[in-house]
Amino acid sequence: VLFGFLNSSMSISVQRFLTFEMGKNGLHSRRINTIFSMSIVIHFCIAVLLFVLAQIAGYFLLDHLNIPPDRSGAAAYLFQLSILACCCTFLYVPYTALIISYEKMDGYAYISVAEVFLKLGIVFLLPLIHIDRLVCYGYLTLAVSIIILLLYQVYCKRAIKDIQFRREWDKELFRPLLGFASWTAMGEFSWTAIGQGVSIVLGLFFGPAVNAARAIAVQVQGALNQFVANFQTAMNPQIVKLYAANETSQMLGLTYRGIRFSFFLMLFISLPFLFNMDYLLSLWLKEVPAHTASFCRLAVIGSFADLLSNLLSTVAKATGKIRKYQMCVSACLFMNFPLSYICLKSGLPAEMVYIVYISMSLMLLAARMWLLRHTAHRFIGRYISEVALPVIMVALVALPLPLVIMCCQGDGCWGVLTSSLSCLVSSGIAIFFLGLTRSERSFIAEKLHNILKR
Repeated sequence: VLFGFLNSSMSISVQRFLTFEMGKNGLHSRRINTIFSMSIVIHFCIAVLLFVLAQIAGYFLLDHLNIPPDRSGAAAYLFQLSILACCCTFLYVPYTALIISYEKMDGYAYISVAEVFLKLGIVFLLPLIHIDRLVCYGYLTLAVSIIILLLYQVYCKRAIKDIQFRREWDKELFRPLLGFASWTAMGEFSWTAIGQGVSIVLGLFFGPAVNAARAIAVQVQGALNQFVANFQTAMNPQIVKLYAANETSQMLGLTYRGIRFSFFLMLFISLPFLFNMDYLLSLWLKEVPAHTASFCRLAVIGSFADLLSNLLSTVAKATGKIRKYQMCVSACLFMNFPLSYICLKSGLPAEMVYIVYISMSLMLLAARMWLLRHTAHRFIGRYISEVALPVIMVALVALPLPLVIMCCQGDGCWGVLTSSLSCLVSSGIAIFFLGLTRSERSFIAEKLHNILKR
């Protein structure tokens, strides 16, 4: 988890350089192969460095953790196996970046699904094993990482035959690649840090019970966000390619359309959860910790605030000039710590950490808009007309009907069903008639017509 931000930052860096080169010089540019080959070498060096640093850290760490003496050997085994598994995830970053850059999303999806099923298989296999299950879990996790690495390598060799690893090095390319990755790592670390830092602040004032509620909220938020994250992953390469081809107006249109669709997709999926959170949590958990429902609702609202500007970060990365951008974004994110601490120190409820987060997400939107205002003509004006106004209108129209039905029906099973149905109907109608343009409505109507004809 500690090195996860480094992994994601390197992935973003490689994707940006690959997609930018494709958009600028086409899919058959020789420089694409150079970028890919160099990224493999760089990631191999990072994996070796990570292995060495982890060995040094583990030498001191394992002796100071409160591990029962009879389990210290198993813990040491698991630590070593986890390091190797982590190194494998670093090694397949260039391959995932290449697949996404070439928009081979079917292959990316198949391998991702295979990884999920393999990890799920570990869960079912462990009860059948009669040797040390903790050590066995480490071996199985490492085996899954190796299998996924091999799957990515084989798929890239077969699906993208023009790009193969070669022993080549470009000093002029290395500096911008490493510099871009370094600044991106700063931003990714900020996101990782606020997640862990807010939990520490909550623990200081309210103890582990409230952190348990926050952990559940993070799970709910992550599950809902995954749908939108996959949608945006497919859009990122196109945004970078359009910028590289100097088609900034089309890039801006695609970015704003992606933000709008992401918001609408999240609204359609999450609205039933927002209105029926207490009942759904009672079905999921035997005992629901205090603050869990309010944390979950606020976490989802925080996701809406993030969606309003997430794709703007892709635009910033497309430009390649991210030093000032990442410094400003990181400063906004780190403000969550002192503001959350001040609020809780003042005696305000635990929910204030989410109110602070939502406020800082909206400030982050304003900061991104200001930093990117020179990227394309009417950058801010088009955002207001193409994103802000449709999103506000859809939200205002979609919410009243579920609110009325929830108040009338109560919290029983029938009330939850009718409330959920009303959420889907009201949000669907509002999105179709108020959130989409005429051409988008015609496109969807044509697709639905073709599906029904079959």
